[in-house]
Amino acid sequence: MLLARLLEGTMTTDQMVAAGVGFGLAANKHYWVLRARSDGTDPFVLSRRLKRAAGAQDTALVGTYGGDVAAVLTRPITGELTGDVTVGLACPTGLSRLHAGFAEATQLLEVATRFGHRGIVDHSRMALRLAVANAPELGRYLHARYVEPVEAGSAIGEALLTSVETYLTRRRSIPDAATALSVHVNTLNVFHPGRGALAGTGCGPQTGDRRRVGAATG
Repeated sequence: MLLARLLEGTMTTDQMVAAGVGFGLAANKHYWVLRARSDGTDPFVLSRRLKRAAGAQDTALVGTYGGDVAAVLTRPITGELTGDVTVGLACPTGLSRLHAGFAEATQLLEVATRFGHRGIVDHSRMALRLAVANAPELGRYLHARYVEPVEAGSAIGEALLTSVETYLTRRRSIPDAATALSVHVNTLNVFHPGRGALAGTGCGPQTGDRRRVGAATG
């Protein structure tokens, strides 16, 4: 199977170009490599869903791989993937480095699954979690530094952490988080009056990250 051979790095670049001429593979292009998983969807069904979500592509190699679904695309997926689907999406890579991109996508998928993430995850979204997965002592430090003081310092510490995690997983939308928690939006505004200062910065560990770090290493 061409897709498996590309992702496993068992072909030279010339062989890749020759074998993939009908799929638009070229040595001077970059490709998006992904690996997807769903506990509730058959891999063949998931493969068809990914093809639809990928939309029009110059190159679209999609197929099952080890119980998951793998793909090589010329553009990232823009269609919506609902349900329990998790997709590890590697950074764009050249033809000769598809196997490295697949290794990155696999690691992203494994870490995202460990932390209970759904949807499409890339390196920017998973940076802290990758660090924690590769260095358990970092997770223990972050848990002690950020999570334990919140839990110990307030009778509502657990509720505070849950509300922040929900806020972050709902793309930092207060209305969506309030709906998910079955509370009024003003309740979250009272809980997190300074959220605006951090909402767009991307700086430092997020509280939701701290909570997941503790759960993974505690």
